[in-house]
Amino acid sequence: MNPDETNRSQDMPPVSGPTRGPREIGPVPCPRIQGYEIMAVLGEAAQGRVWRAKQLSTNREVALKVPRSDLLRSRKAMARFVREIELASRLNHPNIARIYDSGLCRGLYYYAMELIDGQPLDEYVRRRRLSLQQTMKLMLTVCDAVQHAHQHGIIHRDLKPSNILVTNDGRPRIVDFGLARTILDENTFRTLSTDGEITGTPAYMSPEQAGGGGARLDARTDVYSLGVILYQLLTGDFPYDVSTSMLQTLQNIQESEPIRPSKHVRHLDRDLQTMTLTALAKDPDQRYQSAVELGNDIRSWLAGRPIQARRHSSVDLLRWVSAKRRYLLAPLLIYACVLAIVLAFSNQVMFLPRPTASYVDAPEIVKLETNDGAQISAIHVTDPNARITILYSHGNAEDLGQLKPFFEAYRDQGYSIFAYDYHRYGTSTGRPNEKNTYRDIMAAFRHLVEERAVKPEHIIAHGRSIGSGPAAYLAQQQPIGGLILEGAFTSAYRAITRIRLAPFDKFENIERITEVDCPVLVIHGLKDEIVPAWHGKQLFAAAEQPKFNLWVERAGHDNIPLAAGNAYWDAIGAFATSIDPNALDHRKAD
Repeated sequence: MNPDETNRSQDMPPVSGPTRGPREIGPVPCPRIQGYEIMAVLGEAAQGRVWRAKQLSTNREVALKVPRSDLLRSRKAMARFVREIELASRLNHPNIARIYDSGLCRGLYYYAMELIDGQPLDEYVRRRRLSLQQTMKLMLTVCDAVQHAHQHGIIHRDLKPSNILVTNDGRPRIVDFGLARTILDENTFRTLSTDGEITGTPAYMSPEQAGGGGARLDARTDVYSLGVILYQLLTGDFPYDVSTSMLQTLQNIQESEPIRPSKHVRHLDRDLQTMTLTALAKDPDQRYQSAVELGNDIRSWLAGRPIQARRHSSVDLLRWVSAKRRYLLAPLLIYACVLAIVLAFSNQVMFLPRPTASYVDAPEIVKLETNDGAQISAIHVTDPNARITILYSHGNAEDLGQLKPFFEAYRDQGYSIFAYDYHRYGTSTGRPNEKNTYRDIMAAFRHLVEERAVKPEHIIAHGRSIGSGPAAYLAQQQPIGGLILEGAFTSAYRAITRIRLAPFDKFENIERITEVDCPVLVIHGLKDEIVPAWHGKQLFAAAEQPKFNLWVERAGHDNIPLAAGNAYWDAIGAFATSIDPNALDHRKAD
């Protein structure tokens, strides 16, 4: 279904409604829903009316939402209401309002959700006079809940304080998925609204949302709204003037730079200001790329560590540590200089593209454009009967031409495989670095889903060595079928030393894997001297179930398939069939 969205006014109350007592909305006819005793009206939303009701089978009070009578004759409105139920029902998180029941009674759709006894986030912070630490802990919890929705393919699109209710015991709950849409619909990136239509609450909209670009919205739209909420909690104001007409407000969001938070609050913590402005970047590529990235910086701030939004120079790092240990100034200066050198030359050490490509561009080479305008090369080796597509990210010293026999071996095992070269590798353009590897894999993923109609749940990301970084990133960001990490490190710098010497790192797989929702297979050579086996074992320990491993006794870093022999393909086959029991049925038929 792809019905149009209904516009939502700036002052729209939340679906579940803070339960500060029922309110009357004129002579409202009471709906008759079998199994529920209707008690009072809680509020109205764009998609329906919300009632306080008692569920007779459990004797618990719920928030019961039904379409307004004026929407009953609209097929589009009914489709939106049903879609809201479907999306909200996918989520099971302690900080997202739960759906208890839904159905159709006497031709009337309804659903019952958790009745949240709480206050809007901004009111709670203000009335409780929370400290900065307490406020940021609440925001961290909200980020985790938003990330859960994103990992299940759902963008909220209307995050604001009144849609985040905080209970008396301090637990925030996200409500009202009336404007939610899927990141990847069955028809891929199709939205429930038409392009050019403005949906959401203007004051909290991202620039792309304010411009009506519905088809271009992704998880970073919610990150922007989180930035507005954070700005409001820190300053008590909005980053733009939102007191004017709606048209002018939307124009301000798209064209005006946000007012620096320190203009409202003198001496505001520098890192808090940096986090807020990073989330509010006009260009989605310059924002935090996910709610979990914002959450990680909040965690760092709460722990007193440097944040990632501002890459610290040696002087920044020196200031941060010397404020705590001034008497160590001289050794710290040396330490900071060493770290500066590490930062300056780390890309040259990690990325080793061949001076000349091992292949030439041919019809089988696909060209993909990344978000920074680079052209990367890719190849699709297909089994027309395959149900699973492997999205392969290779190591740091190889390219597509060298790996083609491996891709064909993969194909012969019953899979299609799509592989790509990073920036500057093979015949790709651009400069290789950590951020660009994430752009590379997202370009490959979008191509598979949009151009080749591969369903995300039929994609397994396989990352070898440095390729484990982008593979783990994709699995954290998108609802793919599975993740294979081969010869992977916990983080790039810890491949050199087991002790974490720097407060920053690259490719932090050990942090990322805890946020991965899909099954994981970790493969590692026990004689690996480049990335020792303890990396693979720590990654396996940190991953959530279901998870699988293959420890190869005689294998080093670059010879795992050869050393493991059939055990390598057997492990991957068992992993694939755990995701899709019919994954390899076509091979049995052969």
